[in-house]
Amino acid sequence: LGGKAPALILEDANLDRAANALTWGAFANCGQVCASVERVLVHRSVLPALLDRLLPQVAALKPGNAQTEQNVQIGPLNNRRQRDIVESRVNDAVSKGAKVLLGGNVIEGPGNFFEPTILIDVNTEMDVVNHETFGPVLPIMTFNDEAEMIAEANRSHFGLLAYVFSRDTERARTIADQIEA
Repeated sequence: LGGKAPALILEDANLDRAANALTWGAFANCGQVCASVERVLVHRSVLPALLDRLLPQVAALKPGNAQTEQNVQIGPLNNRRQRDIVESRVNDAVSKGAKVLLGGNVIEGPGNFFEPTILIDVNTEMDVVNHETFGPVLPIMTFNDEAEMIAEANRSHFGLLAYVFSRDTERARTIADQIEA
């Protein structure tokens, strides 16, 4: 039951709430949950304000071994193979034009750690958008309207879950009803 769950951030979303949800939704259990947020589809007009809230939260997440270290929020990936998959997804995205705003690297040392990572300028040619990553990576795509967001949300055949952020509950439900998840 893998997923490629999109989070649609509409122009009227409560961005504090969205940033909190994205931080939890993408990075809890190192992103190794079938319901993890694996794609952010954000209205172009609110991207800067969303990043102003999201980047500090994710930057504050401390990777490490909770059995030997204090205040750890990010544990290791399940195994070396999964860490290699995460690294491959990030490298592929960067090679195709994505920008790493935060993280993007293997953490050297014992365990299979990867830095909490945020990517922007992501597009549909990148593996990080098309294949399950199952790791601490949050790719962000921008759109001009909800129709484009819905189309992108439905483009993946891994429609396990989806999330919609809007202050207008009825609008959010109408959009959610159009998403194949």
